[in-house]
Amino acid sequence: MRLHRLSLRSYRGVASCDLTFAEHGITVVEGDNEAGKSSAAEALHLLLEYRDDSSHRRVQAVKPLHHDAGAEVEAELSADGLRFTYRKRWHRDHSTQLRITGPRPEVVTGRAAHDRVRELLAQSVDLELWRALSAPQGAALERPELRDHPSVVAALDQAAGGALGTPGESDLVERASSEAGRWATPLGRPKAPLVDLRRRAADADRSVAEHQAAIEALDADVTWCADLERRVADLAPRSEALALAASVAAAEAVEVRERHAEVENLAVAARLAASEAVVAGTGVAGRAALVAGVEAAEAATLLAGRAVDAADRAAEVSAAELSDAVAAAAAAAGEAEAAAAAAAATEAVHLELRRAAATAQVASQLAELESALGVVGRLRADIARDEQALAANPSSPDALAAVQEAHDEALKAEAAAAAARPTVRLEALRHLDVLLDGEPEAIGAGATTDHVVADRLVIELSEHVRVTVAAGAAAGVLEARHRQARQVLVDRCERLGVDDLQHARLLEDERRALVTRLSSQRAGLGDALGGRQVGDLVHLVDQARQELAATGSPAPGPAPTAEALEAARARWEDACQRSRLACRASDRAADQAAVAEGSARRLRQAQEHADAGLAVARGDLRQRLDRLGAARASTPDAALVDAAAAATVHARVADGAWREAAAQVDDGELQRALQTAQRAAVERDGAARALAELREDLAGIRSRLQLQGEGGLHERLAEARRLATAVAAELRSAEERAAASALLLATLTRHRDEAARAYGAPMRAELERLGALVFGDDFAVELDDELRISRRILGGDPVPWSELSVGAREQLSVLSRLAAAVIVSADGGVPVVFDDVLGFTDPGRLERMAAAFADAAGRCQIIVLTCEPSRYRHLARATTLSLARPRGVPARQAG
Repeated sequence: MRLHRLSLRSYRGVASCDLTFAEHGITVVEGDNEAGKSSAAEALHLLLEYRDDSSHRRVQAVKPLHHDAGAEVEAELSADGLRFTYRKRWHRDHSTQLRITGPRPEVVTGRAAHDRVRELLAQSVDLELWRALSAPQGAALERPELRDHPSVVAALDQAAGGALGTPGESDLVERASSEAGRWATPLGRPKAPLVDLRRRAADADRSVAEHQAAIEALDADVTWCADLERRVADLAPRSEALALAASVAAAEAVEVRERHAEVENLAVAARLAASEAVVAGTGVAGRAALVAGVEAAEAATLLAGRAVDAADRAAEVSAAELSDAVAAAAAAAGEAEAAAAAAAATEAVHLELRRAAATAQVASQLAELESALGVVGRLRADIARDEQALAANPSSPDALAAVQEAHDEALKAEAAAAAARPTVRLEALRHLDVLLDGEPEAIGAGATTDHVVADRLVIELSEHVRVTVAAGAAAGVLEARHRQARQVLVDRCERLGVDDLQHARLLEDERRALVTRLSSQRAGLGDALGGRQVGDLVHLVDQARQELAATGSPAPGPAPTAEALEAARARWEDACQRSRLACRASDRAADQAAVAEGSARRLRQAQEHADAGLAVARGDLRQRLDRLGAARASTPDAALVDAAAAATVHARVADGAWREAAAQVDDGELQRALQTAQRAAVERDGAARALAELREDLAGIRSRLQLQGEGGLHERLAEARRLATAVAAELRSAEERAAASALLLATLTRHRDEAARAYGAPMRAELERLGALVFGDDFAVELDDELRISRRILGGDPVPWSELSVGAREQLSVLSRLAAAVIVSADGGVPVVFDDVLGFTDPGRLERMAAAFADAAGRCQIIVLTCEPSRYRHLARATTLSLARPRGVPARQAG
């Protein structure tokens, strides 16, 4: 396939663009960023792949934003002997047109045109190879995968002498792969047909087992049914006998329970009579208690009156004592207040003296801190100045040693060169004017001059004689070493910023002096700070100033003496002691007054309590007299005594009747009768329940036997065995077929891979031929199974692809595409499009890559899109097209 012309209209930010490409060789399309180069490369792909009504996102992405029009692409192509023009418009007024110009003109439109181009290209062009060989922006570093492209494989096979075999042999591999893929996945897992056969075989085996188990269960049910019938016949008579025995035992238990109930009724009557006797006796006792309560209430009322009189006398005495205690407490409180005022006055004097002493101490500390802060400031300024000088000093022991070493080497080289230099002696027999290296020199008669020749010396004696004296090769080598040693010395002195070794030594002495002075200054700074930071020292100064300002004294006076402080403290402590004693006396007087007040309060409470007690006693006496009078009015004392005596006699008679009846009854008889009846009922119920369960099981077995006997189990078992045998044979055949196809595929694949390694040689040879133009004659590569470069070899040293530089990978990727394009060019090939490649390639390799491009261009069509034309200036015979960036179009719209 060849691309002759490409036109774009309203495509992204490209209003109009027409490009005509060289049919053979290289076409370079150059233009600024966003001029539409990448859009041109993309447009051809969209033209060949998507219908005019496609809504694919790639098609929608090329729609122009700023005017209502449909993107339009037209290309003139040739393939398989046909030359045609193919045009499409998307988004609006959809249209597709195919115009075949030769050899037989033809015009097709619409969907038919799209299908016709697809069919034409499918027959003659490997479109997948074309996409793989194209290198859009950002993809040049990717190695193209060529193994799966038919045109490349066919060309390599032809170059390798048909190593892949005939098409029939290739078809055999495909059919073997298809057959193996029918039964298993590439990882060896069974596929649905084989899994289904295995499932059917397992289901058939399970059906045989189920039918066999059903027949065995039927035989077991027949045996179980006979056993159940025998057990029912044995258990039925015993169950009837147990039911009769349980009825007899229950009747005897009822008779015994009735006799015991009669005795229990007599016991209840006896207990009721005893209760009535107790109630009657309680009434007599209650009447006696009422009489005794009235007598006790009269005595309590008398005692309460006496307690009221005693409480009144005690309250009068307590009131007098309280008045005396209050007066004493008031006097003691006055004395305590006077002592406290004296103590406060002495304390104020003492505090004033202490405040003056503290102020003087703060002023002294402030002076010391300000002095230390001044020393720190001066030391820090000196340190900063010396550190700046030290930082500006480039010297170091290593730098001085390097200059010393270079100086010694230069002296040695100079001595060696001087020793090897030839010396020319000129002796004038008469006055002589000569030119020495072009400089005139006069030599008097009889004079002698010596000249050391470092390189060469030209002596011109006259217009007719020129003598050139040249030093030997050894002297030249020594001179070169001398110059080199001098240059090393000069370089090291320049790096250090000195003129010579002496200057370097002075610079190093200055550095050492600075280091020593800085060490001393830092030590002094540490002593001045005393383990503190500068900020801490400043904070202490500010704090001392604030404390001094807080005293309110504009200028602190002299500190009071220790004797004055001690005397003021003694006076203050004595006054405090007298104040404490007075306070204690006042507290004791107040406590005594409080005790007297509490005693008076308790006596008043006792007086109130006595009055309340007398009132309560009188009220209780009235209530008791009222209750006794009401009780005697209801029932006289004599009537209560007579009723109690009659109730006692009745209780004695009832108790005697109960005891006589109870003596005639056995306590254990009822318990034994009930237990016998209960045991008989349990045995009866157990036998009846067991008989019912046996009959229920028997009915179920008979029903199941009737159903299974009508199901044809033996016939179904025979059918299941026949089906299981057939499915097992089918599964065995399928597994044998799967194993055979897998073995055949493995064998064919092994032989095909061996052949593939053989046809990889032409690809490697072509790649190495082109690569030698770029990397040299010792260039070689190794390819993997996908025909991608796995290692590059230069000078016998292999380097894996991943370890190569970005530029080398880009160059090899481009060469791989060129090699593939050359290999398939015999069948027409495809155009190779490179978009902004070789951006990581140095100028030397750019020139050599141009040679590779030119070599490949002799057999294929190459299109290069670039925003940097200088990369391809070495492509002397390339056709160059220029694109201008459209104005007023957003940058993101152009490609």
